[in-house]
Amino acid sequence: MFFSRGLKNPLNSKPTQFLHSKRGLRPIIENCAALIVRIGRSPISNNVNKGKTQNLKLHESGFTLVELMITVAIIGIITPAMTYLFLKVQQGMAADEMRVDLQQINTETLVRLHATVGASHHMFQNQPQTQATGSVYNTGVSFMTLVQAGMSSNTKTVYPALSPVTLPEQQPAMVNETPVPGSFSPTTAAVTDFGNALLFAAYDSPQTVGKTIYYAPATIYGPTIKFSTGQAATVIIDLYRFYYYYLTTNNPRPLPAGPTYNLVEWQSTQYPDANEIGNIIDGTLEADVINWLAAPGTNLCPTNSSYTLPYGYDPTQTSIATAFYTLSGTNFVTTTPASIVEGPVTTLSHVFSGVLSRGFGYGVSPNTSLFPSDPLTVPQFAASATGGYPGGFEVGISGESEGMQVMIRQALLAQGAAPKIISNNQLTVVNVRDTW
Repeated sequence: MFFSRGLKNPLNSKPTQFLHSKRGLRPIIENCAALIVRIGRSPISNNVNKGKTQNLKLHESGFTLVELMITVAIIGIITPAMTYLFLKVQQGMAADEMRVDLQQINTETLVRLHATVGASHHMFQNQPQTQATGSVYNTGVSFMTLVQAGMSSNTKTVYPALSPVTLPEQQPAMVNETPVPGSFSPTTAAVTDFGNALLFAAYDSPQTVGKTIYYAPATIYGPTIKFSTGQAATVIIDLYRFYYYYLTTNNPRPLPAGPTYNLVEWQSTQYPDANEIGNIIDGTLEADVINWLAAPGTNLCPTNSSYTLPYGYDPTQTSIATAFYTLSGTNFVTTTPASIVEGPVTTLSHVFSGVLSRGFGYGVSPNTSLFPSDPLTVPQFAASATGGYPGGFEVGISGESEGMQVMIRQALLAQGAAPKIISNNQLTVVNVRDTW
């Protein structure tokens, strides 16, 4: 579910009420209009009779110089007042449009996060966690190190991370040896377990990024895919992507009053399920499958003839030393990679529509301590602000295995020519799988 702040009716604004008020500018405008009409009808008449021009005569009821000067003075008073009035009306309309745009941005971002996080197979956490049985089941920091090592120099330059970057930890599930449900409440939750980044491995699905098309899962077939007996075979292998969401300090549309950030979605390239490949009993078929995945071609990316998947990922492993495999030719070898290979990278904080709102700066809110005029409270869930942490993107984890929940909160700000800051605050909770 999503929660957002309501929108105000622009017709109830004070400038609009002043325009129609009997004590405002309305009687002044009516009197000036009548005076101008009277001037236009009376000063001079020019009669033409039989093609001859007669002498010009002033009308007996013409205006005196004093009356004309008073009219000019009144118009001089009205013009700035009307200019100010229309400026305020325009600012109010622009603010209402930006308020709608902020709500749309936040809703679309959380809907996207709801979909990608919902496809998660593993949710990586800030520290290795220990279950009640004492077994370690998550080593998220080491995986995040591989992701950061896999970022291209362009990504690091264009989308520098807000420091520090912290993954969330599972809220405590045991109190005095008694199982209790984890809480997201700001008053009862462990505030140090909230983070400002998300990293997870998700089942990949077909998608188009720009003009590049990716297929998923991998449906492997053809004349070269056979059992050792020579019989044709078709094999379906799941594909994974690593998703990494974090805040960047590079915001091309900053607010005049203070710093704001952008939310980055970093994806890895596709990783075949190495556990499924290793479970293929027939050695010939396994070699054919590995060669099909590792060989460059358009099997999984029809728009890129050189696309290849050189690495596999075993989702049953918790250590980076045993979770990755090299796919080369027909070989299938465990490897410790230096990085997780980068795929598509984009920011999610965009205004795609609007005319008046183009003049606004907007972005993810910083901590209230860095932005005293911020109408929202940041952080709301996490511990006290430390440097840029956490900013207006707060995430938490509760539960485990099939019953895990991920809470995501995003706070957005916008500001135009007017000093008032517009805000939108939304929150969602996603049920995810976390099976090893």
